Amino acid sequence: MKKVLSPTLLLLSLFLGMGMPISANVSIPSAEAAAAISVVSAAPENANSPFNRRVIIEVPSGSLNADAQESAYLRFDSGVTVQRVVYSIPASVGSSPNLFVSGAGLLPQSENGFTLTVTGSGSYGGGMIVLDLEGISANSSVHDVRLRVEAPPGSIFYAGPATLTSPRLVDYAVSTRTAIVNQDRSDTIAFSFAEMEKGAIKTGIGSINLHLPEPLIWDASSLKVTTGKDEIRVADPVLTDGNRTLRIDVQKASTTPSTFELSGLAIRDGSNKLTDPFAFAVTLDGASRPGVERIPMRFAPKKHPPQPPTTSTSERATPKTVFTIGKTEYTAGDKRNPLDYAPFLHNGRAYLPVRAVAEAMGIAPENIHWQSGPDGFRVTLSKGGRQLTLQENSDQLIDSERGPVTMDAQMILTPANRVFLPLRWIAEPFGFDASYDEARRQVILKPAGGQ
Repeated sequence: MKKVLSPTLLLLSLFLGMGMPISANVSIPSAEAAAAISVVSAAPENANSPFNRRVIIEVPSGSLNADAQESAYLRFDSGVTVQRVVYSIPASVGSSPNLFVSGAGLLPQSENGFTLTVTGSGSYGGGMIVLDLEGISANSSVHDVRLRVEAPPGSIFYAGPATLTSPRLVDYAVSTRTAIVNQDRSDTIAFSFAEMEKGAIKTGIGSINLHLPEPLIWDASSLKVTTGKDEIRVADPVLTDGNRTLRIDVQKASTTPSTFELSGLAIRDGSNKLTDPFAFAVTLDGASRPGVERIPMRFAPKKHPPQPPTTSTSERATPKTVFTIGKTEYTAGDKRNPLDYAPFLHNGRAYLPVRAVAEAMGIAPENIHWQSGPDGFRVTLSKGGRQLTLQENSDQLIDSERGPVTMDAQMILTPANRVFLPLRWIAEPFGFDASYDEARRQVILKPAGGQ
């Protein structure tokens, strides 16, 4: 049984002078199972130069059993980009074997962060992980380069912030008033631009460009440009690249630090095929910015109306489906199928990705409905006239036949915006048996009474 870390705030704040090498060690003092972090690097030579940081994570002995896995998500705030993170896990810590299985390589990267996964070696010594953050850069509005470590409750990696401070870069700052765009609510976005010094926003075509990833497109039908009393003059923005890029041309530069705002912008699903909420980033570049800034957001597509019960071939469940904990594939009958993310155990419960569970139980994609709101994401599965609804951060399952049911588990939304469901609570109402083969670390799903 692993030890559960107390929820002590982990905060590392280092103020770096220009060209001054630093070495700091900050530990959480209150719990015997607490972790410690060291950061060792040199400050960047120039304000606009990418820089590197080395982060060393040390975990107390006995925190992770053999073959058990733990994951954490390393997320960077808006305005910060990192080229790559190289991890190294030494075979030993001092005179004892490392708590973690040794290895080295690159951490997998997603929209605005990296995923760290470790496996227990069976040693009762301490654990050490070395992370080299390479090519860190920040836009003009960033005073502190912040790294957030996100992990599920009870993880050996406490979810807290760390600050790797860099000198402020001088051009202009950009901010937005909307972080979640819900197409059903017709949400609009406002971008504000503020110069740090006069003339920072350059004149010419494509001074600032805002890019969307496919299949998202800009809707500028209600766009409004508002400038202050400053002398900067902005032309009406132009849509290019199939409406995926909004080009902002500046006709006259400022003689004092200036501001302007774009409001009434909307985002649409250009494919009309999106069904799940997902994270994305608006990419900002142009003649006024030597680098590229990524502004993280979330998009909730238009909900499709509920479909009547169907008995089409997509609703026919496979006789037997087997998922293996930690593996990115599963078998349905004799067929092997890939998974984007592996199933895992949490608090003694098996968690599986919602899409794969639905397919295994014969639930068609159009019968998986998503909704986002102030309380987080909600997912509803429908089959044969019965509906089950789970809410983020809630142990209540809403069953259309039984009403509210209190579970001993919760739906989990990972930092990569993937939804995992506690299988048993979903399987039984839809007429399936779920069992766990501990020796093989396999979750077996089959129709109730089936072989």
